[in-house]
Amino acid sequence: MGADIEGVMMGVPRGLALAMLGRAEEGRVLLEEAGAAAGATRAGPAAAGAAALLTEIDLRAGNGGAQRRDAARAELDRLGSQTRGGVAHALVLRARTLLGGEDAVADLRRAVSDLRAPGLLMGL
Repeated sequence: MGADIEGVMMGVPRGLALAMLGRAEEGRVLLEEAGAAAGATRAGPAAAGAAALLTEIDLRAGNGGAQRRDAARAELDRLGSQTRGGVAHALVLRARTLLGGEDAVADLRRAVSDLRAPGLLMGL
């Protein structure tokens, strides 16, 4: 279990840092491992945060066109329904901004302000 907790505690922040630095694809393996570790430790918000960041990576890659964007939107809707407030929800909103729409940006800015975490806007 110690390795699982370490995977969650280190994988999500490292994956986020790489995304903010414009090197999101480098964080894919870390985030996949963190998501699995979060599931193993029943850390729902961490699993949602990792999944949101993986969706962000997929959207940035731009593979799959409209069908991929629709799948990403459905995944973010699912994750958004599982999170309310907190960093995990902000990560869902961060990925959602890549789908466009002024509401997405405004929602993220509000969440970032509430969390006092302006760094979550880096790399967008």
